This record gives sequence, C-alpha cells and structure tokens, in this order.
Amino acid sequence: MKNRVKDAQILNKFNYNTLDSKQRSIIEQRTEEIKERLKRSAQDIWEIGQKIFEVRSQLEYGNFDSWLKAEFGWSRRTAYNFIKVYEAFPERATVAQLSIAASALYQLSSPSTPQKIRTELIERAKQGEKITRQDIRLALEPTEISMPNATLASEPTSSSNQQIVSIIAKSTKIIEPTIQTKLNQKQEVSDDLLLEAKIQSEGWYSVGHKHFVFYGDTASAQFYQVIPQVSLAIAITSNDWDHDWLIDKSENLVVLKESFFEQKSISTFISLLSQPGDLVLFPWLPDQHIIELTNELGRIVVAGDSILDRCQKAIVQSQLEVEAVSKFQKL
Repeated sequence: MKNRVKDAQILNKFNYNTLDSKQRSIIEQRTEEIKERLKRSAQDIWEIGQKIFEVRSQLEYGNFDSWLKAEFGWSRRTAYNFIKVYEAFPERATVAQLSIAASALYQLSSPSTPQKIRTELIERAKQGEKITRQDIRLALEPTEISMPNATLASEPTSSSNQQIVSIIAKSTKIIEPTIQTKLNQKQEVSDDLLLEAKIQSEGWYSVGHKHFVFYGDTASAQFYQVIPQVSLAIAITSNDWDHDWLIDKSENLVVLKESFFEQKSISTFISLLSQPGDLVLFPWLPDQHIIELTNELGRIVVAGDSILDRCQKAIVQSQLEVEAVSKFQKL
C-alpha cells in the first residue's frame, strides 16, 4: 500500500528535468511564490496571474497543463481565472486599491463584463465600497443579452453518431444533424505537405486573403479581445473549457464534444445558422477540412488552435495562400 502511494506521488510530480537550467530556475521560483500567495486577496490574485502568465510564456502548451496539474492540481480554467485578472488590470496598484471579494474580482475581469461597467465598479471599489458578485450582476442586468429562445439540441438521430453538447442561439432553431457532408470523401494531408503551410511561430495568419487562423492559445486575450461579433461559433472541444466569452461574441453558438466529432454535419450548422459572407468562428481545429469546407460554403473563417500540426493541416488542406499578419483585421 505504501509503495502505491509513493508511486502516485512520483507520477504527480512535474518533471523539471526536461527544461533547460534557465527555464527551470524561473519556473521553480515562480511555483514557490505562487504557493505563498494563495490567500485569494485581490492583490495576491493579480500577482498570481502575473506569475502564471510568465510561466505560460516559458512552457509549451502541453507542458503548461502538466505543470498546473502537478504543482497545484489545477485545470487551465482555474489558471485563466488568475490570468484574466492580471490582463484586465494592467497596473498592480489599481488592484491594490480595490475593496472587492475574490469571486467578484474574477467576474469583473471576465471578457463578458463590458469595460464601462468594469470602470464604474472599480471607481466604487476605490471609494471603499465592498464590491460583490451581486453588485456585478445588478450592474450587468440592463446590458445583458437576453436569450429566452436558447435551446438545447435534442439527442442525435440514429443516422448520426455525432454528439451535440449544446446549441445556444438568439433565434429558435432546432437542428437535426443528419445531413452528411462530403468531408468523408476528402483526402488526408500527408506529413510531407505540412512544410507548405508556412506557419511556424505563434500569431495570426491570413489564408486565401480573407480567412484568418491564429496559432496559439484561443483562451488568451491576444485572440478573444480582437474577435468581432460573428454569426456562428462552432466549438469542438474536449472537457477543458475556457471560452465563456464565445456566448457574447456569437449570434449562434454550437458546442460539440471532440471525442464524438466524425467530420459530419458541420455544413448543416453553417448553412442553417449563417449566411454567405458571414464570419464563422472555430476556436479549435480538430479536423483538417474545416477551413476548406467553410470556404466552399462562402463563409469567412476565423479560427485558431494551440496545436501547430492542426493549424498546418487545416491550412494546407484548404489549398489557399497563407501569409503571416501582425493582427486580425477583417478585409
């Protein structure tokens, strides 16, 4: 029994031996500092967010997740609660002046909270008023988007193996995902063709002079802060969800479990929930045909993924020209 416990402890330790000495020194130091500051005061939350932000910049995507789980038992969503506070308040001194509950600080930092309301509540907190989540909810009520017709999709019919988690729409549309697209007939991209993608470093890329792909973390401010309102967002995701901002950015939101995605029915959602020329957002690219298919349907793709291979394959499959751009800007 003791051996089993010991083995479990070993498996749960982050492997610092895979890092160079400079990275290891920085990350070990930041790890201890974060643990010391887990008091949940507003200032501590900001400082933790700053340090997690710094660690994230030092680690690759998968390694960052491993570090979070090994050192703190956290998911990315927990970490991003801290990071969003850091990103929402550029100056530490601002947070130090606030009289605000920790849970309220997370909500105040959310991308779904309008800047005007955030500024008003910050001023109230600076005056000594204790801001709570209830205060934020009351402030949001006049500006909240009402979605009385939001619907959960029914269970898929027997002709489809695709599992739909939810459909959130501002107009009532019940979708039966039974239409088969031509995705199944498309050829797969070979590894030899990936060099044609011309995408290696993180950032924005223009595809076909009208679509945009972001290689990087789509839960980061670098992605979601520049995304305009879109007609449709299709989120094909695993269990880890850090994209609450999608509800505010999209007229219609479809959420699918990645484990059940089989290259089917995407054209159904695009055809029914958007019009030619509309922006369609994909915060993940688990299938290499997504850009190609959406382009054929006459929509404009705004997509991203933190996995380089996924971005490369989707771009190569589209057979469209690609070039790096400094920022997202709808043409």
